[in-house]
Amino acid sequence: MKETIKGAVVGGIIGAAAALLLAPKSGRALRQDLMRKSEEMYDKTAEVTESVREKTAELARDIRDKTSELKSSVLDKAADLAREAGDTTREAAKKLNGKVEEASDKARDFVTAAANKSKEAADHAADEADKKPTH
Repeated sequence: MKETIKGAVVGGIIGAAAALLLAPKSGRALRQDLMRKSEEMYDKTAEVTESVREKTAELARDIRDKTSELKSSVLDKAADLAREAGDTTREAAKKLNGKVEEASDKARDFVTAAANKSKEAADHAADEADKKPTH
């Protein structure tokens, strides 16, 4: 864009200078025309420069605003994902805890049943031993 503006300004200056120099005029009239045209080109260059400055500032504001919006959106999404990960982890921990408790209950029941059977077997063996006469 800078090159386009420079090209337009330089082209305008060259065109104006050529038109003034090729036109049949007296020295005084030619100098006045050159002075007037150079002032017009200066004013036009100042207008273009100001316009470019304003457009650049506007573009910079737009970029800053969009970047801020994007940053906010990314942070919100990251927070959502972190919450979801935390929820999933808590849910998995609850399920695992439930499975551990269930396995613990089954193991306790198994050990209790085995102990009861062992006691019954020992009692039965003791009863049988008592029933047998001793010689």
